[in-house]
Amino acid sequence: MSESNVMQPSRSSHPAVRHYAGAIFATVVCCLVALVWFGWQTALIMVVLSALEITFSFDNALINAKILSRMSQGWRTVFMTFGVAVAVVGVRLIVPLLLVSLTSGTDMLALLHLALEQPGHYAQKVAAIQPVIAAFGGMFLLLTFLRFMLDASRKVHWLRVIERPLAKAGQLNQLPLAIALCWWVRDCA
Repeated sequence: MSESNVMQPSRSSHPAVRHYAGAIFATVVCCLVALVWFGWQTALIMVVLSALEITFSFDNALINAKILSRMSQGWRTVFMTFGVAVAVVGVRLIVPLLLVSLTSGTDMLALLHLALEQPGHYAQKVAAIQPVIAAFGGMFLLLTFLRFMLDASRKVHWLRVIERPLAKAGQLNQLPLAIALCWWVRDCA
């Protein structure tokens, strides 16, 4: 076989690796720093949380791609700019502090200081409101599931016997919300 017929690996064969090389390097360095300064348990938690975050990011990327495909370039830029800011700052920083603040009666800035300076005490406050957090997350997941199952415009049904009647019922726009409210009232009673 001549040398020209042999496939030579090109530098562009893995553009995703090159694109994310800096982020991969930073993640590895941070995990090594956590291992050295805080021990193997902290490093393990960082690795598991990183894997979880990557998984959720792929899931969100699929949803965002579907939404962005219907937008003009200007709205795509706005969506990506503010969407990333809301997702990173809002959902991961402000919402947890807001939930703890509202349920514990503690000022948000005091909670931020507590989270950074006394994480054990902050963890106790979060553990105390765990039922509220679980209820909030559970209701969100229930509404997401019901919106999917009761989507009258959905064309693909895996369990036709179950999904087609649910899709027909989904023509009532507020049915997912009504079901979720009934579920919530039943649990509160």
